[in-house]
Amino acid sequence: MTNTYHFFNGLAEKEKSLPGVYLLILKKFEEIPEEDIESRLKIIREISIDIVTTLATHNANFASYCHHENLTSHWRNLWCDAGYGLTLHMNLPPKGFYEHPNLNHFELVCGVHFFHQSQMARKKMQKASNRDFSVSEEKFLQTAIQFGSIHAIQRFNDYIYADLQKATNREAEKLYKKLIDNSKKSIPTGGSYGYMIYAESLSNYCFWLLTNSKIEKAETTYYAVLVSLEWAQKILTESKSSISNASLGRGLRQSNSFAMDSPEEAKRLFIKQYENAKSQQGAPYDENEGCEPCEDEANEARQCAISC
Repeated sequence: MTNTYHFFNGLAEKEKSLPGVYLLILKKFEEIPEEDIESRLKIIREISIDIVTTLATHNANFASYCHHENLTSHWRNLWCDAGYGLTLHMNLPPKGFYEHPNLNHFELVCGVHFFHQSQMARKKMQKASNRDFSVSEEKFLQTAIQFGSIHAIQRFNDYIYADLQKATNREAEKLYKKLIDNSKKSIPTGGSYGYMIYAESLSNYCFWLLTNSKIEKAETTYYAVLVSLEWAQKILTESKSSISNASLGRGLRQSNSFAMDSPEEAKRLFIKQYENAKSQQGAPYDENEGCEPCEDEANEARQCAISC
């Protein structure tokens, strides 16, 4: 599981006004000779992640230094500590994050930072109008998702599910594609937890297909759900740390709307629900609409079970 997306490298150097103090920090950074790498890295270590993300967005050279190997332990420590801040904000028992040995901890830190910003925006909106969705929260979520934030991915699914409640069939098809694509992104950081999120998105699409008499495509998606749940079970033990991080210490049950903490149990329930739903369908097949699954994905380790 590797996160190679360098979001700032795509944003940097765009025209943007910075507060005076930020400009002074950047000026000090750029005045340091390039050969004095450690002095430049020291500045990055000493400023807040909010300032880091702002400067990295503004300046490509600064962003490149944020990925320096000598900052690896710094970002790892910030990531582990970020768990305490997030659980505190969510009114949960304080718990740090476990490290992800195969992932980029700078990007993980950025992801949790922007997710925290999204939840601050959410709380502000709830206080002002008692609404649970806002443009400002969604914007921060989208940024956090670019860094692989599983918390942002799961929260953004709430937005998609809300849109599905009022969507026409034509709109629903696109929204399910969006839901599945978004849920798939949770696998690298979430492991078994991510596969559970992914399986639920596929299962909801599967039942929508049945309801709309797209029986053959529902059958294909049915098997894709089983593959995802089988992988969730297969890597359950090795995903212990990832599950703790993703659930903020609450366990696998936070990955799905049925609060199930067993992939095997989820699999049995899904099979039962599918058979019951299928027995009520007598409409002809419709092969012209719906997401087509990848031919070889069912046998491929830790890959998507369906590609839309």
